[in-house]
Amino acid sequence: MVNVLWDALASLKRWGFENVFFVNNHGDADHNLAVLTAIRKARLDIDIRAYYVLDNGLAKRLGLTGKEPHILVYKAAPPAPSKYVEVHAGGGETSVMWYYFPEIVNLEIWKTLKSSETTLDGLMVWRRGWEDARKVTPQGFLGDPTTASPERGAKAYEDFKDLASEAIATLLRGEYQAVELK
Repeated sequence: MVNVLWDALASLKRWGFENVFFVNNHGDADHNLAVLTAIRKARLDIDIRAYYVLDNGLAKRLGLTGKEPHILVYKAAPPAPSKYVEVHAGGGETSVMWYYFPEIVNLEIWKTLKSSETTLDGLMVWRRGWEDARKVTPQGFLGDPTTASPERGAKAYEDFKDLASEAIATLLRGEYQAVELK
């Protein structure tokens, strides 16, 4: 993945692009670290101004300081407090899918689902994948999909779009101030 992204950035540089901004809404740490590695490598190897635009919560979870030259951090609203983990096909992700792709959300099945009630300990087991993940979430979701709505999906992406685009605009105006993550 790092090499594919590096190659894409090299092509963009050859085609005259000066600034490239990565926006992503996938929370997997390994995935995000690979994107960050590709951006760092391309900035050094081919001198392209590439940036990863991400929220403060994800940046902190990835071990970033907020002062790295290849990231733009925006402040997102903290998730609603819950004693259970909501990270995979729960209410948030189901809301987004319902908003953008309503034809793939099976409402007959959706209304019968119950919260996975997965705790942080369960999440650690789930992250091992394969059979371990199936033991924690036999139906494949972490969270409570029945809290989803298309309106929630629309709001989530409007907020994401607004915050990420403002971070980019601020950088392009020369006004971006690195944030210190605590």
